[in-house]
Formats: sequence, structure tokens, C-alpha cells
Amino acid sequence: MTEQERRRAFQKVESMSNEKFWHWMKFHTLPSLRQGSTALEEAMAIVL
Repeated sequence: MTEQERRRAFQKVESMSNEKFWHWMKFHTLPSLRQGSTALEEAMAIVL
């Protein structure tokens, strides 16, 4: 990602309303949180 692309992305997020920002955050972070949760559950299931 170039510097210009990063600036555009930042400007887009900065221009969002509070409601739109939190919707955007949930949309982008939930898949990662689910994957991390699944990995943690799998690691806890390993019996040494």
C-alpha cells in the first residue's frame, strides 16, 4: 500500500460519522476475532 493509498484510507475513516465508523470497525475486526477465538479454543483442547 502506497503512502497515498494509506492517506486516502485514513481520510475515508476520518470522515465517517460515529455510527458508520463503529459499523466499519465491526465489519473489519469480527472475522479476525472469530479466527483468534477458534485458534484459542483449539489450543486449549490439546491435551499434553
